[in-house]
Amino acid sequence: MTPISRLNQLEKKLRSFGITPMPRQDRSGKITLPIFYRADHFSAKLSAIGGKPIEDWRGQCSSHVARRIREHFQAFLAVDAF
Repeated sequence: MTPISRLNQLEKKLRSFGITPMPRQDRSGKITLPIFYRADHFSAKLSAIGGKPIEDWRGQCSSHVARRIREHFQAFLAVDAF
């Protein structure tokens, strides 16, 4: 599976959980870090500096949902590496 199709598949799973990934764009249309994830009862901001992930969680979510968010973020970084 290509990295882009993996990213799209994981994004569909997140949306089925009611989680909306909200990447930011600069003026030229490039996606920039951090990526925000929002749901009714929590939010998360994931970024990476020097290859080390940085996470900021607000509210509570299950470990399964947190794992899915981290998988989506790792897939995003893989696509961004192209």
